[in-house]
Amino acid sequence: MSIEQQLKVQFRQEADSMVRPLQLDERIEQIYQESVSTHDVPSVKALRSRTPYGRVVVLAACLLLFSGIAYGSTVLYSLYSDRFSMEVSNAAELRFTTGQLQEIYHSMQQVRDQLAPGQSAWVYISALDSIQLPNAPAGTGLIRVNHPISYTDLDQWKQLAEQSLGRVKLPAALPEGFQFNRGELESLTGPVSATEVKSYYEPLKKKAAEEGKPMAWQEVTGSSPESAASPRLLFTNIRQEQIEISVTRLTEPERSIHVKLGMGEGSSTEKVQVAGKDAYYSVNANNFLSETGLYKDIQWLEAESGQTSIYHVSSPSREVTKEELVFVANQLK
Repeated sequence: MSIEQQLKVQFRQEADSMVRPLQLDERIEQIYQESVSTHDVPSVKALRSRTPYGRVVVLAACLLLFSGIAYGSTVLYSLYSDRFSMEVSNAAELRFTTGQLQEIYHSMQQVRDQLAPGQSAWVYISALDSIQLPNAPAGTGLIRVNHPISYTDLDQWKQLAEQSLGRVKLPAALPEGFQFNRGELESLTGPVSATEVKSYYEPLKKKAAEEGKPMAWQEVTGSSPESAASPRLLFTNIRQEQIEISVTRLTEPERSIHVKLGMGEGSSTEKVQVAGKDAYYSVNANNFLSETGLYKDIQWLEAESGQTSIYHVSSPSREVTKEELVFVANQLK
């Protein structure tokens, strides 16, 4: 059985992301290391030592679109760069009820509302913990929730983002009625390491049970040195419909890496063109990082000067169209 066929990941956030989320490249590292420990492939730690973005942070960038990794499923699409490839499949086991989606989303939002900008918390959510993926390790109910600092000055956001990523693209034009709302330097959810799962999962699960509540949380002390790995921009119109732009950048590893990702039930994909490159428009109807449970996303890769950039132009708004997202993607300069 190939390494790719053994990968099984529950994404959590962002978060994403998409989590990666979720958005848990540290959590992914744990699962990845367990999966490839007997194979002649470079470890995630080895990749990390070469560059702060040479981790499997690409998985984090997919947080808002994907809910996990699966095999034995129908392939929906693939994306490639020089030494990195991503295969996205339909994963029937990734299913949430409407009640679960709402409970997970509102639990995260309830915690976020109690955090100051720049703060984060470890959160145990019983509805998230109840999702059983084949071969997934214990601790899937633990997620890191961030309250990102918002920047309403686009120039300031750009300057800070480029300190971590190098040059970032901005849209030269927007769909009618949309304007810049804010920028953030981290996603709404963050990475959880195996060590952090051991430290916080059981205590928070026990606390939730003792209090008879569906979730429990604890503030994170300290900060992540890589919080700017996936900065994003948010644009809104008068109806508060939203379009998001995010990018994750990683240096090409010395050996090729192939990642298989899964999308849950009720999802669909379609190939589109972004600046002459193949991109894929996906509609995920089972996404707990969206208040509506719906997430629309255009994703593509760009390789330049030994780096791969993973771009997302997304929206949780039902009224935002594919054409509007494609327009924004093609306006990035």
